[in-house]
Amino acid sequence: MTDRQAGLYNEFCYAVYTTDRYLHRAYQRLLEPFSLTYLQYMVLTLVHERGITTLAAICTEMGLSNNTLTPVVQKLTAKGWIERNRCSQDSRQWHLRIPDSAAARLDDVQLTVGNGQLRFAESIGEPINDLVERQRELNAAIARFLESGGDEPEGISDKVPDRQVGQEIRQ
Repeated sequence: MTDRQAGLYNEFCYAVYTTDRYLHRAYQRLLEPFSLTYLQYMVLTLVHERGITTLAAICTEMGLSNNTLTPVVQKLTAKGWIERNRCSQDSRQWHLRIPDSAAARLDDVQLTVGNGQLRFAESIGEPINDLVERQRELNAAIARFLESGGDEPEGISDKVPDRQVGQEIRQ
């Protein structure tokens, strides 16, 4: 690893971005035998959790736009993973559900992913529930920061040393 790369790893945003890339790659390996992408798997998981849901509800839950998820749902429908039925109250909406014909396949996918998660947790010696809890805490802290407007709290500039991008943060 070069000095520049090492410096980038000290940048919070780069560290999170890199973790996200590695996570996608790990899930890609787990999901490849099922011809699913990471995003398709997340959509399937949400639909399965809810039993019957709408695209709008999934978009809200995932924080993604309708334009992003519509092609994902269309591909899952074409592959037989999801069934779409018109909503009787609003013909513009579709109800989504996992058909019985896909339920056993989804169980296999979830077993494979679950085993992969356990192998990872064992490899680092930390329970998966602890990792998930720390991730939730980080997300909640970032959400609070964003809700506060992301402003610098009074007096913080006195506590954080000046640095240039890529320099190690010293406490």
